[in-house]
Amino acid sequence: MSILNDLLKGKISFSTAATEAGHWVSQIVAKDATLAGSMGTVLSDLKQGASNAVALAETDLAAYVSGVTSPLETALESMLAKITGGASIPFNPLITHSIDTIAAAVKAEVDAWATKTKASLAGAPPAPPAS
Repeated sequence: MSILNDLLKGKISFSTAATEAGHWVSQIVAKDATLAGSMGTVLSDLKQGASNAVALAETDLAAYVSGVTSPLETALESMLAKITGGASIPFNPLITHSIDTIAAAVKAEVDAWATKTKASLAGAPPAPPAS
């Protein structure tokens, strides 16, 4: 499980983890050739699971960013209005725009990360050939 731990901690890339997992599968298959088919399936399932996890993270984060933006704007505008005795109210559109801009930037970064990660998943080495 050190491959998974290293991947989760960012010590290795997904491509490196897939390569190491492929070597691990090859070592197991070398000991018992009857496992070749099932181990190839397991490795393929792991790769698909990782891809699905990236897609889910991207979707969930987008919903989270969208869900907290409006309440954050309302809370900040209310707090500033109370602190300034209403003097900040004319600046509410600026506050809203700023928060929306930050939220859009966060979403863009998540999208870029997801695209890069999906590309690395697609480029992962194939399962070892059956013996």
